[in-house]
Amino acid sequence: MKIGSVAALIGLAISFAFPIYAQDQNAVDPKTRQEIEAVLMQIGEAYNKHDAAAVAALYMHDAVRVDNPPGMGRGALIVGRKAIEKLFETDFTGSWSSSPRVGKLVQIYAFEDSIATILEWSIGPYNGHSVQIFVRDADTGTWKIRMEYYSIAPVVTH
Repeated sequence: MKIGSVAALIGLAISFAFPIYAQDQNAVDPKTRQEIEAVLMQIGEAYNKHDAAAVAALYMHDAVRVDNPPGMGRGALIVGRKAIEKLFETDFTGSWSSSPRVGKLVQIYAFEDSIATILEWSIGPYNGHSVQIFVRDADTGTWKIRMEYYSIAPVVTH
């Protein structure tokens, strides 16, 4: 399947799901929200320590990530925890990676057995948004990322 088709499918699914749940912002119970926020903090801490294995461990073994890098014309599709770990290892060699990753949870929604989050983030000269779909890992009972869409854009100064 082409990357554009996958990205369009993800966008279409999210566009149908989010308005339904956006009306009830309290749909996520407080305990679940705290658990998701704890995972988001773990991701930020591991990223800022440049620990690719620790970041990747917070994704399901069959997770899918779509990156939308600037100037590339289309997104990059990364499939599987090992590939995601390799992506972060590569990210950590970039000159901008010395800047801390700062993230802010914008929205959180519950649907079926999943949790969707929307984040704003920044790293050095880049900022963007990401959408994650979290599911419970059957082996550990912890929340992990099953699917992620990540938009990247250079910071524009006027």
